[in-house]
Amino acid sequence: MPCHKNTELEAQLSKTQQESLDIQAALEFKTRTAEDQTLEIARLNHDLSLKNGVQATLDTEKAKIDDALREQTHKNTELEAQLSKAQQEGSDVQVELHTKSCASDE
Repeated sequence: MPCHKNTELEAQLSKTQQESLDIQAALEFKTRTAEDQTLEIARLNHDLSLKNGVQATLDTEKAKIDDALREQTHKNTELEAQLSKAQQEGSDVQVELHTKSCASDE
C-alpha cells in the first residue's frame, strides 16, 4: 500500500510540476507581450511627438501664408481702385477730347 501511495503522490507531484511549468511559461509569454506592447507604445508616442512637431510647423507656415494672402488681397483691392480711377479719368479725357474735336470741327 505505501508504494501505491508513493506512486500517487509522485503522479500528483509530476502533475503539479507540469502545471507550474505551464503557468511559468504563460507568465513569461505575458511578460514578453507586455514588454513588446510597452516598446510599441513608446515608439508610437515618439512618432506622435514627431507628427505633432511637423503639424506645429505646418500650422505656423499656414498662418504666414494666410497673412501674406490677406496682405496681397488688400494690395489687390487698392490696385483695383487705382485702376478703376485711372480708367474713369481716361474715359473723362476721351470724352473731353471728343468734345473738343467736335467743337473744332464746327
